[in-house]
Amino acid sequence: MSPSSNYQFFSLVFILLLITVDPSSQSQVTQENSVRFCVFLSPAFVLEPGSVSNKFYYNIGFPKGHIAVKSFDDELVDETGNSVPLYETYLHQWVVSRYFN
Repeated sequence: MSPSSNYQFFSLVFILLLITVDPSSQSQVTQENSVRFCVFLSPAFVLEPGSVSNKFYYNIGFPKGHIAVKSFDDELVDETGNSVPLYETYLHQWVVSRYFN
């Protein structure tokens, strides 16, 4: 696959993800040994080669009240929830901070 074909393919993937993801309902909660695990998906975003996405997402269905964060893992996924390999993209950092609405 040529570089321009790769770019077009991943642009299409991210656009499809943008269409299918509803940010207000993208959380999954499971419980194991009295510990709750949550998975949150951000709205989709499109990246071009060498570009950076600096987004702020508010009103995510994060638990209310006093909580403890045991771990925080992040990854880029395609529209079907599969991890995008690191040789196809670069995830530098995610930042989570408290805010008041």
